[in-house]
Amino acid sequence: MDGNLSQNEIDSILAGLTGGGNDDILNTSVSASSQPVEKKEPEKKEKDIDTENIPLLYDVKMTLSVVLGENKLPIKDILNIGKGSIVELNKFAGEDVDIYINDQMIGKGVIVAIDDEYAVKITKILNPIKKF
Repeated sequence: MDGNLSQNEIDSILAGLTGGGNDDILNTSVSASSQPVEKKEPEKKEKDIDTENIPLLYDVKMTLSVVLGENKLPIKDILNIGKGSIVELNKFAGEDVDIYINDQMIGKGVIVAIDDEYAVKITKILNPIKKF
C-alpha cells in the first residue's frame, strides 16, 4: 500500500464512523424454553462508531478555513478594487468567525494575535461526534 487512500476508501471509512446507511429495525423473537440459551455477543449496530479504522485517516489532509465575513458586491465595485481598497464585511470586529473544514462549517471562534501572527481560538464546535 502506498499510503494514499482513494475517495471511495475515505467515504467508506467516514460512513463507518458516522453510522452511515439506513437504520435497521432489530427483529427479535421470544420463546418459552426450558433449555439453556447460548449467549451470543451483541452484534455491532450500524450507529456504533468503528474505531478500528480511524488510524487510516490520521494522515488525510483536510482544508481548514476561517471566514472573517462576506459581502456581495456588484461587478462594477469589484472591478474597482485595488491596492489600498477597503471592503466592508457582514461581521463586526470582535464577533465570532466561522470555521470550516472542507467547506463544512464545524464551529465558531475568535481571532487572536500571537506575536506577529494571527490564529483562531475555537469557542464552539457544532454537532460534535463522540470522541473515542
